[in-house]
Amino acid sequence: MGEFGACQTLDCGENSDWLKMFIRLLKENPLISWSYWPLNGTQSSGAGRKYDAVESYGLQSTDYQHIAAPKVWSFCAR
Repeated sequence: MGEFGACQTLDCGENSDWLKMFIRLLKENPLISWSYWPLNGTQSSGAGRKYDAVESYGLQSTDYQHIAAPKVWSFCAR
C-alpha cells in the first residue's frame, strides 16, 4: 500500500473520516506493509511546497523530537 495521510487533528471532515475508515480496513485485513504520509515535520521542496515550512500532515514536530499529531499517532497505533 502506498502512502496516505490526513490533517494532524483528525478533524478535517471527509478527509479524516476517510482515513479513519481506511485504517480500520487495514487493521481488519492485514497487508504486508503500509506507510503514513508524511512522517516528517517540515516540508521538502517541490510544486506548492515551501522548504522547511511546517508540514500540516506531518506526524513529527518540526524539531523531529516530538509527536505533532498525537490523535493520528494513537489512532494508527491502536
